[in-house]
Amino acid sequence: MQSKQTPVNVLSTKKVKKALFATLATVTVLSQMLTVYPTTGAAAVGSEIGTTETPTQVGDFETLKRIIEQDNGITNIELTADITMTGPINVNLNKTELTINGNGHTFTESKLDLLAYTATVYVAPNSKMQTMNIKNMKIRGTHYYAPFQVHDYVKGVVQNFENIDYVGPQMVANTYGTANFTGTNTVDITQFEGLGTLYQMVRANKVNIAGNFTANHRTTTLNTFQIYGEDSYVKIQDGANVNIQTNGGKFIGSAANTTDFTVGKNATFNLNTKSELFVAAMSNVTFDTNSTTTINRTGVDADALMLVAQNFNVNTNASLVAKQASGSTAHVIRTTAANATINFNGPRKLDLDANGTGANRVFSAYGKTTINFKDLAELGVFKATNKTETPDLSWDNVAFQVVQASGQAGIVQVGATSSTNDIQTKFVLADAKRITTTGNAADVAEKARQDAALKAVNELFNSDKPSTDVIKDTTNQAAIDAAKVLVDAVTDPTVKAALQKDLNRAQELLDAKNAAAAAEKAKQDAALKAVNELFNNNTPSTDAIKGTTDQAAINAAKALVDAVTDPTVKAALQKDLNRAQELLDAKNAAAA
Repeated sequence: MQSKQTPVNVLSTKKVKKALFATLATVTVLSQMLTVYPTTGAAAVGSEIGTTETPTQVGDFETLKRIIEQDNGITNIELTADITMTGPINVNLNKTELTINGNGHTFTESKLDLLAYTATVYVAPNSKMQTMNIKNMKIRGTHYYAPFQVHDYVKGVVQNFENIDYVGPQMVANTYGTANFTGTNTVDITQFEGLGTLYQMVRANKVNIAGNFTANHRTTTLNTFQIYGEDSYVKIQDGANVNIQTNGGKFIGSAANTTDFTVGKNATFNLNTKSELFVAAMSNVTFDTNSTTTINRTGVDADALMLVAQNFNVNTNASLVAKQASGSTAHVIRTTAANATINFNGPRKLDLDANGTGANRVFSAYGKTTINFKDLAELGVFKATNKTETPDLSWDNVAFQVVQASGQAGIVQVGATSSTNDIQTKFVLADAKRITTTGNAADVAEKARQDAALKAVNELFNSDKPSTDVIKDTTNQAAIDAAKVLVDAVTDPTVKAALQKDLNRAQELLDAKNAAAAAEKAKQDAALKAVNELFNNNTPSTDAIKGTTDQAAINAAKALVDAVTDPTVKAALQKDLNRAQELLDAKNAAAA
């Protein structure tokens, strides 16, 4: 492993001498030797994607072009300056991997041959390329095709884009490969310096979007993601935050029933679109657990917002809001093949609004479709003329199944359950212009348990606030025990732990209060006994002290009275003690 990389275009003296003595090369051969670029196996620092090869630093276009086009073993490049292309770069056919780390610099395409397929960084047919890592740079595109163009004959190439700021006609052209986005990526499909014909944002077989991704696809006709080949998909990865604006083209274009679209667990997806989402039906559409999706459609074309051939799933605690314009004529979800299923598996929120005044509805089917509503805390149905926020029909604690033969009509199946047990007779799928829910039944029940427990715990404390660290005078063991039952019923571990902490503090304060009260009671009992025993029959009301009562007995009783803290009790004891002292003083005076 080299500790320091040899500068570009320079070989060590030992290497030159060895080459000269070994081959007796001519000056021409020596000159060729001096253009070889060394590589090492040292790990690159601060890289999430890429190779472990030490990067070769490049600061001008001619050097970049030469390195990429030569079969020199160099696969890891680091830019040291902004670079503007003055012509194409044809990636050497033997390279299997290429990493370009922009280090925050700008990579700008040339202004030549703007419609040429080979005018950018080009992976040609017969290339051995497998992986391309492009990261940490601004890219300014001018060409119809992407800045890192993979020919359609080259299949299976994985392109990883990390922290890219792209402006230009097309971001990715890797028709039968994979495009992965990580870190923070912003994409603006628009002309740069007035150049370029706008195209699809991404052409690929598979697309994975992670991290933060923001895109504006400004063309009014072409699709944002154009997907090709078998086993294709577009997936917003778990936890990603994705915001996309389309302006007339579809969100995804692909052959019917070949592509899956997924919004992953805990992901956020916001889409503003003029058109429907899909050119043809997706095989499967999934909004996964805890995801949040908002779709706003401004156009009024009749094509359904979302087409699906097999399964449409909104999973547990997912939120899906899909709104269409007031003049809309399109259905929201349409199945395109027989035996499709639509599953609402306990989402936390649904708001599917077909809108408009025509025959369009939330659901439409080409053939037999089964719609499963499972574990819904509430379901609201809005008819065509209802433009308020109050549904025409609503039910709580809903679980039922609807089977469509075709069109918009459907039959609620036997076994439907709801708060009023009439959903089977009153729910009419063909009337559903808008469908809303406000959570799944399990979550609503848990929220109710949490609210009840929180109220009970808070009410143990002054001002109903645990932060006062003082319990109410009315708080007793029964109140704490009742609150504990409610806390024990909470299932969320984080919420339960917080409630238990406050409950434990209330118990500590009550225990301390009870201990202090017990101690005070013991003092009062001792003082009362001592004072009473000064009098005949142990009763101050006799107004006569015993013959054995002397100053020592009174002083001993006084010490016990002084220890009492309750002012009312202490005052009563002190009154009797004072009377005993008066009687003893009178007795002593009479005896003197």
